[in-house]
Amino acid sequence: MSVLHHNMQSMNIFTSQKFRACLIGLGLLLNTSLAFTQQLDYKSLQSSIQAVVKKVSGATVAVSDYDTLKNRVSGLTFSAVVVSKDGIILTAAHAAKPHQIYQVAFPDGKKVLAIGLGSNNVNDAAIIKIMSPGNWPYAEMGWSGNLLPFQPCISMGYPQNMKQSGHPLVRFGYINESDINPGFLCNTALMEPGDSGGPLFDLNGRVIGIHSRIVQSLDANFEVPVDIFRKNWDKLLVQQTYIYPDSSDQKKLDNLSQNTSKPIPALENMPENFTTVLSKIAPAAINIASQLKGDESSALGALVALPNAASKNKSYIISKSSIVGNDSIFVSIKEESLPATAIARDSLKDLVLLEVAADLKNGIDILAGSYSNDMYKDAGTFLLSPGTNYGSNRVSILSSPTIGFIPAGWKSYLGVSSIEKNNTLLINQIDAFGPAKSAKLKPGDKIESIDGVKVTTCSDFEWLVSTIRPSTTIQFKGKRRWFGYTKKITLKQKAFSQPSPQHMAEQFEGGKSERKDGFKKAFSHDARLYPSECGGPVFDGEGNFMGINIARISRTTSLAIPAEEVRLFLKEALKK
Repeated sequence: MSVLHHNMQSMNIFTSQKFRACLIGLGLLLNTSLAFTQQLDYKSLQSSIQAVVKKVSGATVAVSDYDTLKNRVSGLTFSAVVVSKDGIILTAAHAAKPHQIYQVAFPDGKKVLAIGLGSNNVNDAAIIKIMSPGNWPYAEMGWSGNLLPFQPCISMGYPQNMKQSGHPLVRFGYINESDINPGFLCNTALMEPGDSGGPLFDLNGRVIGIHSRIVQSLDANFEVPVDIFRKNWDKLLVQQTYIYPDSSDQKKLDNLSQNTSKPIPALENMPENFTTVLSKIAPAAINIASQLKGDESSALGALVALPNAASKNKSYIISKSSIVGNDSIFVSIKEESLPATAIARDSLKDLVLLEVAADLKNGIDILAGSYSNDMYKDAGTFLLSPGTNYGSNRVSILSSPTIGFIPAGWKSYLGVSSIEKNNTLLINQIDAFGPAKSAKLKPGDKIESIDGVKVTTCSDFEWLVSTIRPSTTIQFKGKRRWFGYTKKITLKQKAFSQPSPQHMAEQFEGGKSERKDGFKKAFSHDARLYPSECGGPVFDGEGNFMGINIARISRTTSLAIPAEEVRLFLKEALKK
């Protein structure tokens, strides 16, 4: 099944899959900068991942159908990667078609038009090309014919379920083998609708595959091998669709000695590589059970260390509020069950503070911590989410170098994009068919407030609009040159498509959190959390507190509330 949301037909669910993995690595020509021992050197690997992200994320683009008559984007977005400075782009055939015009959005905000060239429906390979001349950011094409199981790989793209910050979402995995979808490259880096056509990179930052399809297993993510593009290169540069297998004029690939990264079998069980750190931070993860809407609800919590709490024989635990009820709350410590009381809640952050009449050790000293956004600036940083037993520890990577908001799911739409200039928030663009156009707002107008709430940044403006339900009439206050104005504008609901519940992307083990959006500040990572594992702490590889896991939002992504936001919640809760 294709990942792209254009083609969301259901398919038979594979309830069992046979994966084969072999340890092959002797005699490989190694790049010394990428030579890892069998026991994982996570710092070296982390540095390599981060270097790849910085090197090639600028070439990973979001692509949308473009209506040249109405001069606007139409349809949904898929992913792709630029592989030449003159703008040749690799993507998936189920996403791109010959002659179609597309808008290509680069991570830096630049948008250009491209046209579909060749499309091979047999192998799901397609090429589009930027129409305007330029020296475009690009990634080098690698080789896929001699890839081995357990070789690390890095996935990038623009998943449908995530608000796009401009930077492609990064995920990490390794090459594996599957009897399903022969001819495609299987790996463990997660993908979902919207990722289709996006790149899979090796540790040299070279494209080794193009995102194509998934099955139910999280370990089964299938790519078009980059060698397919090499073999059919001349064909794919011609505006034609190929629907039948034809190897008559395929190029013969003689150079298969380009693969220099080494298999790392230790990737198969990542928590084993962080046993020392996990042993120190694991006691801070606490099991919580409560009654919620008449049923028993389970959650994780983060034990907090507070000054003077021990002398009062009290302990405090932070968790995810929406899965912790008010009745019959119990926390489990070393097989002992202790009653707890919810003493503060924050509905926006979805956090709750519990009080326990016991002196519990090994809490996180959150109030004493010093936190900044620089903690989250390097996508590819390893993160640890400790559980309360051996099999529930999760290792992930930071997926985006930004802390952003996750809007509520009702998709409120004003039809305005904003820009900050000289400490002033201005309207940058007006959508031709949006509410702002009907209200006769104009580019260059100063944005002052919505419903009396002042806004000074693009993020605050977007967040405020996202919190208001569609069909609500707002009071928009602006200024044009020297004249202020107030207009009543009724928000619309932006058209969007949700995957069918039968789609493979919705069938993953554990499923999504019930409350998974409406967070003003959150960071994303690729942890395979169960919803009941939310509320627990997340740390970096050194054991530094990074935040509280707050939601499993989709197949590819979990969200966490940043450490500073947790600290502010705790500080305010203790005042009450």
